[in-house]
Amino acid sequence: MVTVIEALRGADDGDRLGVLLVGYGDRKYGQQMEELVQGIGRYLKVQTPMDNVGFAFCGELVDYSGEPVAKALIFLPTAISMVGAGVIWYFVYSPKEYGLLNSMYQLLPGEQKTQFFLQENTFFGIENNFIPGINTFFIMIVVIWIQAGFSTVVISAALKGVPDDLVEAARIDGATDRQAFYKVVLPYIKGTIITVATTTTIAVLKIFDIIQTMGKGGSFGTSTIANEMYEQGFPQDNEGLGAAWAVLLFLLVVPIVFVNARNQKAMREAR
Repeated sequence: MVTVIEALRGADDGDRLGVLLVGYGDRKYGQQMEELVQGIGRYLKVQTPMDNVGFAFCGELVDYSGEPVAKALIFLPTAISMVGAGVIWYFVYSPKEYGLLNSMYQLLPGEQKTQFFLQENTFFGIENNFIPGINTFFIMIVVIWIQAGFSTVVISAALKGVPDDLVEAARIDGATDRQAFYKVVLPYIKGTIITVATTTTIAVLKIFDIIQTMGKGGSFGTSTIANEMYEQGFPQDNEGLGAAWAVLLFLLVVPIVFVNARNQKAMREAR
């Protein structure tokens, strides 16, 4: 409740009400809010589908490869904290001499310039409000790397729970392996996929650690709602605006939690 009140108060004197919780009637804050929301929209549109495709592939790999090593490699990053992962991958992307990606890039024929992967906020020179920058994609790779382990375990367990009789019946009816997977297996584990998708979306919305360690505190167009909440509330000592971002994050998460709750209820009733 205190956070909501702070979100509706003015920036300094508390006399002015906020506009949509974050605008405060100030053009500067309104512009910041618009740019950040556009960036988050681009991030969610790309990140969540990429996560789901990657997790489904990992689940298939674990189920059908029969390689315990694959399971270990996919799940291992889950044990690493967000900050630790950010530091590890920062060394990979670093423009300094110890940067792994830059060192590999320098091995290409000819004279290669040092690449600033985390500072490049355009997409191969294309600057558009609806296209994330290259640095955003590099941060996405780290997020997928961390989250793949948990999601793979969940999807793998769901795939193993599909009755063999259903798949065999589909094959007897003339379905190919691809058709059996898309028409029988995926509908059967739809509830699990929705759970993974909602969990991933919430994780993306509240990303903070990686932005601080890799994105230089949200510089170069990499800020998120959680990061903006911290930056406004603490370093810039703007408690009202920081509280507004917290309320906005809460409002975005509520419908996702509602969808997840309905999905869990439907799964229980289907048993």
